[in-house]
Amino acid sequence: MKKLDRYLSRAWAEGKLKQIAPFLPPSGRMLDIGSGRGTITGILRRRGYGVTPLDIRDRSIDSDLRPLLYDGEAIPFPDDSFDCALLLTVLHHTPDPVAVLREAARVAPQLIIIEDVFSNSLQKQLTFFTDSLFNCEFRGHPHSNRRDGEWRRVFEQLELTLAEEQSRRVLLFYRQQAYNVLRK
Repeated sequence: MKKLDRYLSRAWAEGKLKQIAPFLPPSGRMLDIGSGRGTITGILRRRGYGVTPLDIRDRSIDSDLRPLLYDGEAIPFPDDSFDCALLLTVLHHTPDPVAVLREAARVAPQLIIIEDVFSNSLQKQLTFFTDSLFNCEFRGHPHSNRRDGEWRRVFEQLELTLAEEQSRRVLLFYRQQAYNVLRK
């Protein structure tokens, strides 16, 4: 079972990294917020990036990928500690994604974000159900998903500039939006 978990985790991570590849800086210090299994952290470290995993609990699959644990609110680093922060399918798991984005922008001038977005009420319900199923989170999941336009308004509210974006369809109804956002 552990081999299957590693395989699926790696396949998921490779798909996400392929999606954000155009946004990645050539080098630098990265903060992987909501690092989960740590697979993305591991792949990026092997590519030469200095990556610090950060999460609210340790779900890492390797001991060298264990995250720094935090309360999900105040990121425990000084301003501008990193060149880039990754928030890959994380924000919809948080009760206050705007606060998480504000903190991420405090510690890094570039934010790379992937979020599951919806455009109608049926798609919203299917997104919630699928996300709960894949993450085995049926209770306490905040489902803070938003429409693409709502994320754009959040970026403006936080005085962040949307530099690039990319959309991809997952399954038949699921849409993921990747954003490369810069602090003004």
